[in-house]
Amino acid sequence: METYCITAARPNDAEHHLNTEFKLWRREQRAGQSKWIPEGWKRIAAVVELLEAGHEVKTAKQGANGIRTGAPIEVVLRISRNDTDYPIGEMPNE
Repeated sequence: METYCITAARPNDAEHHLNTEFKLWRREQRAGQSKWIPEGWKRIAAVVELLEAGHEVKTAKQGANGIRTGAPIEVVLRISRNDTDYPIGEMPNE
């Protein structure tokens, strides 16, 4: 499996405040050296596909000395409004 990281996030358009596009990098190993290869801006579905396939995706910061990775990323479902009568956390597990 490969390792990826995300160094930036942005919303899909000006009307939405949730980040749905992510600047993705893939780590490449060659002759004992690690190098980050830019994969471009990817939608959340592409990140989910990487995680489902078993790849590692981490947060990261790009600076003058390269990319430093942070915590692993996970994907969760959440309800889009707080006024629901059917919270996910209270649903039966059968």
